[in-house]
Amino acid sequence: MHIGIPVRALDIDVAWMEAALADHLNGTRIERVEAKRLAEPGQLSEAIDIVVNYDDASCALPTRYIAKLGSNDPEVIALTQFFGLYRREVAFYQTYLEIGLPKPKCFYSYCSDDHSKMVLLLEHLAPARSPSWRPSLAEIEIALSHLPAFHAKWWNAPGLKQQACLIPAKDKILADSFAAAAAGADEVMATIGEDAENAVACVVAVSKKIEQWQAYVDSRAYTIVHSDYHGKQMFMPSAEGGNFSVIDWQYPYVAEGPWDLARLLGTCLPSSDWEQHGERLIDAYYQGLSENGVTGYSKEDVLDGIRMGLVVSSMLSCIATVSTDPTIVSKECEALGLDWKDVWFRRHNRMIVDLDAEALVRSI
Repeated sequence: MHIGIPVRALDIDVAWMEAALADHLNGTRIERVEAKRLAEPGQLSEAIDIVVNYDDASCALPTRYIAKLGSNDPEVIALTQFFGLYRREVAFYQTYLEIGLPKPKCFYSYCSDDHSKMVLLLEHLAPARSPSWRPSLAEIEIALSHLPAFHAKWWNAPGLKQQACLIPAKDKILADSFAAAAAGADEVMATIGEDAENAVACVVAVSKKIEQWQAYVDSRAYTIVHSDYHGKQMFMPSAEGGNFSVIDWQYPYVAEGPWDLARLLGTCLPSSDWEQHGERLIDAYYQGLSENGVTGYSKEDVLDGIRMGLVVSSMLSCIATVSTDPTIVSKECEALGLDWKDVWFRRHNRMIVDLDAEALVRSI
């Protein structure tokens, strides 16, 4: 049932919440709703913090929710329509109730016919907290520890490449993504400088041989890949409680599992920690795959998956740099004592050089 898509916090009132939760209330009525926009916006969406009071104190439903709404920025809306981001995330939550990786429970979801607006009514994850762009090494290890079982659950699973909410290797959207990223290469280089040179060169090289690249990726082992697996998209247990959870399922791939590991390490792991802990973390992922029943996938396969995942991750960063407002992430990183250019590009570039991902791209 379509009940209307809120575009601001004021649109989320008692009537809207009762309609959204109609399948869950079982006769309970909502007495009061307080909805407030979170001060820290996302790159592509808005989040509304919702507090609910019920007329029955024994009601088992949450008293706090998050409503994820589409952006009101015309440029962002055009981007999300072009890449089908809102449509895909709504479809993902409607298709996969359990995925094998903790994610918030969704109580209501809807996307407009033109894919310009959406709403997801999700459980609030407090008292868990997001480490944002600065997860600790221990939090990176927590995130990594969930990947092998998740990837193994869907390893080479029949039917994945046909799921409308997932992006397989040969999907036109991947070709369009690399084309868009390559078109913005000069702007990225002007913004970031030579510290992004190898990452951008790989993105441009793939865009020029996209059919060969897609055939290569399609020939590899595959699973469900979150694609944006980093601290900003995660919640971690806090001193007050809560559980690990992963949000933002707008762009999930059918691809090699190590692509998620590449995004995690390339975005979250400072270069000094990469030197000290990188090999150990990669080994932990490889061992985890084996322990969860994945066979016929060698350590070198994992490394090739990471190499290609770093290129794909760099492609996403290029698009975000030229198509969204980088001052948002810049301010977020600055508040954490970080340089957004390091988080989005320099760490990737260092790993691309160390693992010689350019050689793999050239070989395709």
